[in-house]
Amino acid sequence: MCNPGVRLPHRKIKEFWRNGEWNHPLVRSILEPLGVPMGVAADIVKVPIVSSGKDTLRWIPPNTGWLKLNVDGVWSNGEAGAGGTLRDDGGNLICGFKAKVVASSRMDATLQAVSIGLNMAMERGQQIWLEIGE
Repeated sequence: MCNPGVRLPHRKIKEFWRNGEWNHPLVRSILEPLGVPMGVAADIVKVPIVSSGKDTLRWIPPNTGWLKLNVDGVWSNGEAGAGGTLRDDGGNLICGFKAKVVASSRMDATLQAVSIGLNMAMERGQQIWLEIGE
């Protein structure tokens, strides 16, 4: 699913969203090296962006020698999903996952994302820094 060793550049939110629409070429240029199917990218650009006022997307790396697992879960009208990414201290993507899950709430879906992600990450045998979405 993932292409290991891909370094993602920092981007300003306004680069992704211009004149009220997604910047499709930029989204593709970020997602293609990660091995994300273009059908998924097409779904992403259907979602409207709401800017929080911050002008950069920022990922904070873990301590040297650690891995960082970012996970989140979603739940709406009885349907749920879980996803996450695993990166090294240099910001290189090691692997990621997305899954439909059976959940009774967003918290349930998020906890399932934590479980799936930790199982994936612990196979690497390194210390793990866990970050859970809002």
